[in-house]
Formats: sequence, C-alpha cells, structure tokens
Amino acid sequence: MIALTKGSSISTSLFVCIRDGRTGGFTTNFHQIVSTDPSVSFHSPNPSKGALEAIALNILTLVFPGEEIELPIGRCSTLAMSLHRMFVEDVLSTMPEEGGNLPFAVVRDWALEISANSAQHFAKIPA
Repeated sequence: MIALTKGSSISTSLFVCIRDGRTGGFTTNFHQIVSTDPSVSFHSPNPSKGALEAIALNILTLVFPGEEIELPIGRCSTLAMSLHRMFVEDVLSTMPEEGGNLPFAVVRDWALEISANSAQHFAKIPA
C-alpha cells in the first residue's frame, strides 16, 4: 500500500495515497478522474481490490494520458486500462503499509519493462 503520514510535504513527482489512521480510508495527492466502478469507496477500513484498481488506473492515466476508452467515470488510454490490474499486483500490493513514495519514473519504468517483456514474448511465438 502507498502511504504517508498526514501533513508530510508531497512532491508533484510522487504519487501518494495517505491512509487515515482513524477511518482506514485513503486520500490521494492527485484527483481520481477515472473509474470503472462509480460505487468504489476509498473510505472503507479495508480497501477493496476495486479501490486499489481505481488508484492504479488513475496513476497510469496520469503517466500515460489518452482518451481512447470511455469509462463509467472519465476516459483513459488503452495502455492505462490494459496495465492497471497488473500494476496493482506488481506494485501497489507490494508497497509497505507503514509508508512510501511512488515516483513517476518508477511507474513509467515498470510499464516500459512490462511492454518490452510482452514484445519479447510475442516475438518468440512462431508464425
């Protein structure tokens, strides 16, 4: 989980979710502009997989802008949509609950590595 103590200064080059110690809900330092499920809540004590997927989708939408896909809330790029679930598994679910920052460059490098690995995998498949 991405988390920081409330009141810490937040660089615009970092994506941060702040966990409220009282409610367990999340606050982000970026607007949640896209969602595949408008009923997802960031304020529940135990964040659902849907909440993590929404955070991932919003982070990837900021890193990889585009408006090719219409969602129940907002529009996002096909790349953001195709990578957001994997991003939850590979990145968000491995973040320490006690705190951490997620630099823009880390997100971009992760996506580029995933893309390169996918391209190599498909190149090895015989025609």
